[in-house]
Amino acid sequence: MRQRLAKPFSKLLITKGISVNEFCKKIGTTAPTYYHWLDHPHKIPTDKLIKMSRVLGVSSFELTQIFSGAEIQIA
Repeated sequence: MRQRLAKPFSKLLITKGISVNEFCKKIGTTAPTYYHWLDHPHKIPTDKLIKMSRVLGVSSFELTQIFSGAEIQIA
């Protein structure tokens, strides 16, 4: 599953100009935990999901779409 989620997340981080380490620091987690979440998105705590959407400037719905494998357009 990581490959399926890694590509859209990497693209989103690049679009926003944020590295994985920077992103993890902003949401209060570690890179290993971030990569674990790519494998198991259902294990992301709600508070972290909210922080992720705020840091990335996307809605929780858009993040849900990424987790479900849908292609989304990020402005």
